[in-house]
This record gives sequence, C-alpha cells and structure tokens, in this order.
Amino acid sequence: MKKKTNNILAVILIILGIVMLFPIYILFMVSFRNEKTVFVGSLITASPSFESIKSAITPDFLVAIGNSFLIAVAVTIIALILHSMCGYAFARMNFPGKKPMFTVIISTLMIPVSSILVPLFMICKQLGITNSYAGILLPALLSLSALTLLLALILSPALKSSLLTLSFE
Repeated sequence: MKKKTNNILAVILIILGIVMLFPIYILFMVSFRNEKTVFVGSLITASPSFESIKSAITPDFLVAIGNSFLIAVAVTIIALILHSMCGYAFARMNFPGKKPMFTVIISTLMIPVSSILVPLFMICKQLGITNSYAGILLPALLSLSALTLLLALILSPALKSSLLTLSFE
C-alpha cells in the first residue's frame, strides 16, 4: 500500500514539475524565433535563429547586467554585516529601549513594501541620491526582514548547542 502511494505521489510531482517548467520551455523556444514567427502558436521552433538574441545583447544590456550584479553583491555583503551585528546585539545584549526598538522593528514588517515606495523615492530625491548607486543601496539596506531572520538564527537553540560543542573541542 505504501509503495502504491509513493508511486502515485511521484507521478503527481512529475506532472506538477512539467507544468511548472512549461513556461520556461516556451520562453526558451520563443527566444530562438525571429520577429515574423514570434507569435506563431507552435511548441517547437521550426527554423531557429539567434537573430533576436543578438539584437537583445547590446552594450547597454551588458552594462545593466553588470550593475544588477554589483548592486546584488553590495547589498548582500553590507546587509549581512549590518544585520548580523544588530541581530547579535538584540539577541545577546541588554540595553535601554531594547523592547520598544524591537517592537518597532517587528511592526515595520507588517507594512507592505509597495506602500512605502513613493515615500522612499521622495526621501532619496530630497537627499539628492536618485539615479545613483546610493539611491538603490540605502533603501535596500533599510529592509529589516533580514535582521529578524538573523535574530531568530542567533536565538535558535541549535546554534547555541553547536557553538558550545565547538568551544569545548
């Protein structure tokens, strides 16, 4: 009985996997079509060409990809450093105003990001950092969701026990 259930589950998961990968397949196949055959409703590209891919990869596109990579790496490294320090301070240290500050941080997680985009833009505009790396980095670093995740990690019993075992080895 259990083997039959596992087989049924495997079939369902394979079907769901195919359904989820189908849009990626369509995207890949359409990328090899030219302007005249883009909207043809076939699943297989009859005469594949690199025309559309060549026209998409321009120097501006490569600069945009480089900028995206630079921002992603910078935000990840800086946020990891800042948020881990703040998370450690909230988890392990006692200081005046700790509970009200933590309440404010947790409360900000309930505000949808889309509702603060315009105020964030206005602040960046007043600071004169629009159209710059600082205008992208500053709002991204002020996101406090990573802080709460790192705080939960630092407070987790698994981390405490693994650090204790490392300290006695």
